[in-house]
Amino acid sequence: FEAVLDMLADGRLNVEPLISHRFTLDQTEAAYEVVGGSEPSMGILLEYPSPDEKADEELRERTVVLATPHPRPLSRGERGEAPAIGFVGSGNYATAVLIPAFKAAGARFRSVASSAGVSGVHAGKKFGFEETTTDTARLFADDGVDALVVTTRHDSHARFVLQALEAGKPVFVEKPLCLTL
Repeated sequence: FEAVLDMLADGRLNVEPLISHRFTLDQTEAAYEVVGGSEPSMGILLEYPSPDEKADEELRERTVVLATPHPRPLSRGERGEAPAIGFVGSGNYATAVLIPAFKAAGARFRSVASSAGVSGVHAGKKFGFEETTTDTARLFADDGVDALVVTTRHDSHARFVLQALEAGKPVFVEKPLCLTL
């Protein structure tokens, strides 16, 4: 694998013939449609904007509203309905197991945060979240989120659980709670 990466870095390996489709980052939904569709594809390339400080900041802190939220966040008691759940993480285990289990139990999905953004938007649309974000602090501060579910990599569980508790939110986390004491 390292030899392939070295060849790519040196320009000795041409992957252009393998790329059948190119999409900009804001066209990820169309890219997913190609992946899941019947159109033949060899390689799909997502092109990121040129790296400058402003673009990097915008990518790190992007929130996408997927549904019309309440004019002001209402508490569970005010809504008279199931608690609004926020998910930190939208990887394979979350989208294949946990989010469907919470949905089957009648949970209402408020927000999902993911570091990359693409998986969050995909999960948000698929499962009916009101919004998706790359800014986890926004999720912890959101008065419209009644409880949080942490579904990130194991090494970040403790940090996110602490942030949720400090924000006064009940939190569910799959094992392990932490890796070291």
